[in-house]
Amino acid sequence: MDDETQNKFANGPDREEPGPHARATPEQMRAMVHPIRMRIMDALRTDGPSTATRLAVRLGESSGSTSYHLRVLAEAGVIEEDPERGNARDRWWRRVGPVFFPTDATTPEARALELSARTLHLERDDEAVRRFLLASDTLPSEWNAAAFTGSFATFLTADELYRFGLEFMAKVEGLQRSPEERPEGARRVMVSLRAVPWLEDDGA
Repeated sequence: MDDETQNKFANGPDREEPGPHARATPEQMRAMVHPIRMRIMDALRTDGPSTATRLAVRLGESSGSTSYHLRVLAEAGVIEEDPERGNARDRWWRRVGPVFFPTDATTPEARALELSARTLHLERDDEAVRRFLLASDTLPSEWNAAAFTGSFATFLTADELYRFGLEFMAKVEGLQRSPEERPEGARRVMVSLRAVPWLEDDGA
C-alpha cells in the first residue's frame, strides 16, 4: 500500500470512529504513554474518581509522584477534577471520557509515539497473563475454566480488520460498569486483543 492509499484509508470519510471513544490528540498520547500515568488511567477507570494520596497507596508510589502525573494528565485534558467530591484538603480526579490511540500516523515522530503506546499495552497484557499462569493453581476452578486464550489465523482486508477492532472495543465498553453496578462475584479481568498481519520471513 503506497502512502497516498494509506492516508486515504486512514483518514477517509467512510472511516468510523470507535463508538463512544474520542480520538486522542498527540498531546494526550504523549501524556498517557508513560507507565505510571497508564496505571493511573486504569485505576480511575477501574475504581472511579480518586485523589493523589489514594492513588499513591493503590499504585505503591509516593503522593508527590502521583500528584505530578495527575497534573500532566489534567493539562492534557484526559482527566479533570471532580467538583462533587473535592474539598479544601483533597482534590479528586476523574477520567474525562474513553479515548483511543489512533494508529494511522504518517510521520516518523507520530509513528514512534504509536509504537511506544503499543509497547506499553503489550507489556501490561503480558504481565496480566504472567500473573494468571503463576497463580492458576490457586484460582477457583470456575475462573480457570472461564479464562480464555487463543489465536486464530484468518484472512481479512485492512478495512475488515479495522471494523473487527471497532466491534471488539464496543463490546468491551458495554461491559464497563461502575463499582456500584458490578454484580456480586465480579473481579477485574484483563481483556486484550492482538490482531496483526502475519509477516513471512521476507517481510511480505
